[in-house]
Amino acid sequence: MHNGKWDTGQPQSLPEQGHLTSGNPLANSGVNRGAYTASMSQNSLFTKFTGSKDLNAHTNLWFNAFRLDSTRVRTYWRTKPEINIHHFVVERRLSTETIFKPVGLVGSQAVNGYSTTTLNYEMIDIPNRDRGISFYRLRSVQYDSSFSFSDTIAVGPAPGEYSIMLWPNPAAGNFFLSIHKTLPAKAVVIWNAIGQKVKEEPVNGRNIVPLFLPIQGTYFVGVILTTGELIETKKVVIAYP
Repeated sequence: MHNGKWDTGQPQSLPEQGHLTSGNPLANSGVNRGAYTASMSQNSLFTKFTGSKDLNAHTNLWFNAFRLDSTRVRTYWRTKPEINIHHFVVERRLSTETIFKPVGLVGSQAVNGYSTTTLNYEMIDIPNRDRGISFYRLRSVQYDSSFSFSDTIAVGPAPGEYSIMLWPNPAAGNFFLSIHKTLPAKAVVIWNAIGQKVKEEPVNGRNIVPLFLPIQGTYFVGVILTTGELIETKKVVIAYP
């Protein structure tokens, strides 16, 4: 920091491994070097650092999922780099469940769990006939059996299975859900993007249900039947001008 501004001198590069002692190299250490040219002189810097032994914190992972059809959901992810990972476990929570359950295991492609190149993975979850929202997450398991979780991804049912419509979308807080008169609907339920229920509105025989969400974001709206079954869901985006 200099004169209230961050130093962004060139060239910039990734840190490199370094020997911080006169003995064996430290696996979780590194050095930074930089050179900065001023009008009167040339300045340089040299820093050294060590990190904790939580190697999984250095794994860069991106995870996603989407429905292929009424029975299959594709989960896929990539890593770069991948550090000390033994395998991955895909976990799922259906709309009728309260906890995540493992649905598949995929071994690491990295040699001995380490890779600095992009590695791509996928797993097809079959069968998944859930007519509500299914939630997926990825558990990354290290060689010492410690693990961490990815973000949770919400996957809706196959489109068009039931006659419900939602408008406008995106919406500035207020929107409507129409329910076909043949559906024995009991309530409208709304979840946020991480699977938390934020609203439940009784239908009370209405075919058009007005709804309101005060906070911007992406939500999922579903209908619960009088039998307790959660049917087709719709995604709605709340965006205020």
